[in-house]
Amino acid sequence: MPFGRGDNDTMFEAAPLDLNNYTKNSQDVPGVSVTPRPHWIPTEFGGHDIKSVLGNFASNVIFSNGLRDPYSSGG
Repeated sequence: MPFGRGDNDTMFEAAPLDLNNYTKNSQDVPGVSVTPRPHWIPTEFGGHDIKSVLGNFASNVIFSNGLRDPYSSGG
């Protein structure tokens, strides 16, 4: 997954993500024709409206609170 960084995000120089350039470079690979789909994961798996998704499909999920989690000491 490509990513970019802004001016004050890290100690490295800025390198913003240019999706058009990334797409062109992906399509120019010899023998492979790949077109990136940046919105595929939320479209395929949901995530646009997380409250609705959790309400419909994950009603028994428990988000534990830090030290109450029995596995918190394991890392």
